[in-house]
Amino acid sequence: MNRGKRTFVCAASLAAAMALASGCGSGSGPSVASGASTPPPARLSLAPADVRTCVSIQALLGHLAVETAKWVPDKDPFSPAVAAQIHTTAASLARSVPQAQTSLVRLAVNANAQAFGGVAHAMKAKDRKAFDKALVNTKAAFRGLKQVCNLDK
Repeated sequence: MNRGKRTFVCAASLAAAMALASGCGSGSGPSVASGASTPPPARLSLAPADVRTCVSIQALLGHLAVETAKWVPDKDPFSPAVAAQIHTTAASLARSVPQAQTSLVRLAVNANAQAFGGVAHAMKAKDRKAFDKALVNTKAAFRGLKQVCNLDK
């Protein structure tokens, strides 16, 4: 696979991961007789602070997905506007780390903050090799976040 196509596939995977994060947990859970929604069962095992952190991270990544939805990496892989949005998201993720109660959630959020920061840095530097590596790191970090926050259940 040539470099441009591989970059597009990685960037598309990153966008899909962000879209997945924004969509997970957004539907209503099972209803009880009174009509109120209950939280999804998978989240019940998380500490309350971790649930809030995971929901906050979902919102941040959902916002990023919306803000970058029209980005076409093949046409403008180093878009300054997208790089700035990714940088802002990375900083917000980093500020969210202390909100988590458990070390696993803190580590997962921090890994995503670092990975998204790497994408933004590579884009600003217009460094294709670093950009490709950062996308791979972001996909791996997001997989870890999905697992820790029960986003894939």
